[in-house]
Amino acid sequence: MGDADAARANANANANDATTAPRGEDDQCWICLDGDTADRELYHPCACPRWAHAKCVARWQLQCSGKPEEVTCKFCASRLPDWRATLFKDVVRASDDAVVPTSTSGSKKRNSMDERLLRSSADGDDQEAGTPGDEETDHKDGPGEIKGDIIVKFNNISFRCQVRTGPDGLADFMRQIRERCGIPEEKMKSLNLTYRCKDPNNGMPMTLEGLNESAFDAAVLCSAVQDKIKHQARVDSAVKSSRTTEITSRSNRRRSGDRNSFEEGRREQVSAFRRFE
Repeated sequence: MGDADAARANANANANDATTAPRGEDDQCWICLDGDTADRELYHPCACPRWAHAKCVARWQLQCSGKPEEVTCKFCASRLPDWRATLFKDVVRASDDAVVPTSTSGSKKRNSMDERLLRSSADGDDQEAGTPGDEETDHKDGPGEIKGDIIVKFNNISFRCQVRTGPDGLADFMRQIRERCGIPEEKMKSLNLTYRCKDPNNGMPMTLEGLNESAFDAAVLCSAVQDKIKHQARVDSAVKSSRTTEITSRSNRRRSGDRNSFEEGRREQVSAFRRFE
C-alpha cells in the first residue's frame, strides 16, 4: 500500500462530504469557468471540492484516453465516472447503424464518416497525405460493439478501414494496417498512432494518441457520432426537399387553375359580347 492507495482511500471517505456540499451562486466549472445552468448542472465528479459540468469532465477524460487521468482524478486519486456514458449515450449499436439504400434491389451501404485522419509511423517512417480508397473490410457484429470508419494514411498509402470498438476491433485494425501498409510484424509494436477526430460536443478538431484500446475506442466512438450527425442531416435534407417539391406542385396546380379560370371567364365575356351585337 503506497501513497496513491492511501490518497484513494481518503478520497473515497470524503466523497460524500464533497458531493453534498451546498452550491453557491458564484460557483463555476473549473474546466470551462461557466456557472450552473438548466441543461448544464454543476456537480462533484470526485472527492475534490471543485465543481464541474459532467460533459466538461467527460471531454477531459476523452482527451486523456490511455492515460491515468482518463479513469482517476489526478488530484484526489478517486475514480471518475465513465466518459462513454456521458458523451456517447445516444450512439447506436453497430447492428443498428444507419444505412441508406443504393439500389432498388434493397442493397445497402454504410455512410461515409467524417474527415478524421489517422496518422501512423513506424521506425521513423512518417505518413503522407493522400486520398481515401474504396476498400472495405467486413466484420462480424459483436455484443455491445460500435462501428465506425477510420481513414489511414501511411507514407503514400491511403485507405479506409471499417473498425469496431473493443480489443478484437483494435487487433483487427492493426492487422489491416500491417497487411495494407506492408509493415513487418516485428515493427508493429513500435508503431505510433495519432487519431484526428472531431469533438462529439462541438465538432472541433481533436487529437488522440497512443497504441491502446482506450484511445482507439474513443476514436471509433467519435466516428460513430459524426456518422449519425451526417445521416440525420441527409434525412432532414431529404424531408425538406420533399416538402419543397410538394409546395411547388401545389403552387403549379394553383397557377394552372387560375389560368383555366381566366380563360373560361374570357370566353364568357366574348360570348356575351357577340350576343349583345
